[in-house]
Amino acid sequence: MEIHKPKPWHGWREFLKEYGIIVLGVLTALGAEQCVEMLHWRQEVADTRESLHRELADDRTRLERMALQDACYLRRLDDLDRWADRGFPGSPSLGDPIFRSFHTSAWEVAKASQAAAHIPLAERLRYGSLFDALATGREAVNDEREAWTAILAVAAAPGGAGAGDRMKQATAVARDRAHRRRFNYPFLSSGFDALGVRPDPAAAARETTDGRLCGPLLPAGKS
Repeated sequence: MEIHKPKPWHGWREFLKEYGIIVLGVLTALGAEQCVEMLHWRQEVADTRESLHRELADDRTRLERMALQDACYLRRLDDLDRWADRGFPGSPSLGDPIFRSFHTSAWEVAKASQAAAHIPLAERLRYGSLFDALATGREAVNDEREAWTAILAVAAAPGGAGAGDRMKQATAVARDRAHRRRFNYPFLSSGFDALGVRPDPAAAARETTDGRLCGPLLPAGKS
């Protein structure tokens, strides 16, 4: 095997030429690596944003559907209080309110990933503030759901001792949590708007309000 000895440099010009080729090669390799990494994180951030917006769109749909029923829902709670005051006459038609929890799992996953660190700080803060408010709203909705379960239990057997007090206690909790949820509507709506999140039409089609909720609690002549 023939081994070629490296040729000696003939002057500084040839040395600088060789040195420049080496430096240029290294810089090109580093630049290519950084370009690939930049494209990778750009895609990761895009996928993370898509996941966050999909979850937020579903949350906004749930929020707005509950908001649509609030007038009838709060009026129904007042009807139940009057029904309890009158000793629970007749057979009520309570309806079936929508109680939907808000999802925050996409944000939890995003925070645990490196992709979140590549989202601009101002945008991350908007996401964090909105998802924190949704988590608080979820607690209120869970309390509403439990209160409505208590209402149904009393309505199913209204003749027991202390039924009136139990009914009013349950309606008071439901009313308080509903008002707490409604108090956050402006903040949540502005947060959705700031991130460009609109309701999900497909999810909206699934969220139908029970029409009985807006009707009379008791048949005509019983109220």
